[in-house]
Amino acid sequence: IDNLLMASGQNDNTLYTISLINQEITMQTHDTLPRLISSAVPKEQDKIIFISGDDKIAEFDKKTLDLAAKDIAFPLPVKIKTLAIFNRRIYTLDQETNQIYKHNQTLNGYDKGVPWITDQGVDIKNAMSLAIDGDLFILGGNGIVTKLSAGKQVLFETSGILPPLKNPTEIWTYADTQNIYLLEPAGKRIVVINKVGKFIKQYVSEQWTNPVSMSVDEKSKTIYILDNNKIWKFGM
Repeated sequence: IDNLLMASGQNDNTLYTISLINQEITMQTHDTLPRLISSAVPKEQDKIIFISGDDKIAEFDKKTLDLAAKDIAFPLPVKIKTLAIFNRRIYTLDQETNQIYKHNQTLNGYDKGVPWITDQGVDIKNAMSLAIDGDLFILGGNGIVTKLSAGKQVLFETSGILPPLKNPTEIWTYADTQNIYLLEPAGKRIVVINKVGKFIKQYVSEQWTNPVSMSVDEKSKTIYILDNNKIWKFGM
């Protein structure tokens, strides 16, 4: 958000704020909230939405710097794996029900999600991460990227990635970005493909130990990597 990086972990009850200007770190505990699992930031960059526990969310407000629980509901019992935000709506992914739920914003959080996938042939039980640019991209742990449009799967195949993806964990793109970014901890690399799946380039470093997350800023041509309690910064 702006000149701040935010970091959290499932087994850590602290939210870390890192200034990109002076590298100062601020810590904020959240003992009353369940573990923070995954997060997403809208294009307005005014807040962060976290998955909190299996089926709850928490919101970090940029103006107040508060982290607080927010309302959300589901039509079935769920265990949310990951989420994304687009046009102020939240899309939550549940592997067990093999479904993505779309939630509209309310005064106190978000409404009861409605099933978004209408294509019976879609399998997201191996999903690790998702991203939205109008269409929705799901990254599987098997390295397959699935593209959905209006709830239905459309043809999308990656090409030119060598070696093939092995246990990737994170995908990121947005409507105003040119490419799609894939994080592969096992290969210590970030793979960049265009929006038709063609390999563009990759970033690899033997200095990385186990990169667990990334933040991409195409406008400033900068990527940040969280790896072994360190943050790496490099140009694109």
